Amino acid sequence: MFFIKVPLIGIDLGADSVKLACLKDKKGLKELILADIVKLPPDTIVEGEIIDSNAIIEVLKDLSKTYKLKKTNVATCVSGSSVVIKKVKFPVMSKEELRESIRWEATQYIPFDIEEVNIDFHIFPYEEGAETMEVMLVVVKKDKIELLSNILLEADFIPKIVDVDLIAIQNQFEFNYGIDYESTIALVDIGAEITNINIIKGENSLFTRNVPIGGKYFSKELQKSLGVSFEEAEKLKLEDKESENLKKIKMEFLNLVSAEISRSLEFFKFTIEDTPISKIYLSGGCSKISEIDKILYEKTKIPVEIMDPFKNIYINPKKVDVDFIKSNASLLPTVIGLALRRI
Repeated sequence: MFFIKVPLIGIDLGADSVKLACLKDKKGLKELILADIVKLPPDTIVEGEIIDSNAIIEVLKDLSKTYKLKKTNVATCVSGSSVVIKKVKFPVMSKEELRESIRWEATQYIPFDIEEVNIDFHIFPYEEGAETMEVMLVVVKKDKIELLSNILLEADFIPKIVDVDLIAIQNQFEFNYGIDYESTIALVDIGAEITNINIIKGENSLFTRNVPIGGKYFSKELQKSLGVSFEEAEKLKLEDKESENLKKIKMEFLNLVSAEISRSLEFFKFTIEDTPISKIYLSGGCSKISEIDKILYEKTKIPVEIMDPFKNIYINPKKVDVDFIKSNASLLPTVIGLALRRI
């Protein structure tokens, strides 16, 4: 146990686990000095909605006690149906003018009462003399932010930043891989319940989509077909030695999730922007499943790479278990993106 004197830590409340990370600036580098993953009880979070806040609070309290993090500032994130990210067009105006009118302009694009949400936006570059401009709206329900803040406060943390999971992953990706203004790239995070897709070019997000399928679907299929517990199914899906039945179920799942991703990429190409996607970067627990990159490439014909959230970050072996971090790296892009934030 040790005391960590830093301005901010990242906490990612995922569908099946809590992820925590802390980065420190050292001689111009980012250094990982703390990272942990703690499993949540089943169905604590379902489809992005928190069902059992007390279970999360207990996990957070244990983490706070273990690492002596009481009253530490936190960046966390929201996801699921409480978040809307949408690219829309507005008449050309200044950032200040849009900020003043955004709440009324946005009503036609969001499915919530305007008084129930917080709104942020990003204006895409546009040509001089243009009459319209493209804007990325980011809308989050206030009650979701309030719930997350209350959970963190109850666990003796101080909530300072509430981000969106897709944006946190993009933030991490840009830090580790740089910003490519020429290529269009798909960031795909296959989580426990939801697959998040974010297509980016340079610093801009061109298209986002949440597909309601993830690792829990695979585990439940294994549980049903093999007659094992859910916990055993979670272990089996990552094993290298596979029975014929296990391999059959795995390939069915990989083909299913790859087909869903492929459909989303095709939708982007034919309805949003006819530009080739040069690469897919995979993250999330399911990116650890063997052959997923191969199957996804076969479906999309786009090169696939497993994302490395520590490509440009030093993992301090005196502070963290390097083997644990590397074996679970695919689970950590979101929380690393949060840990990179500064107050």
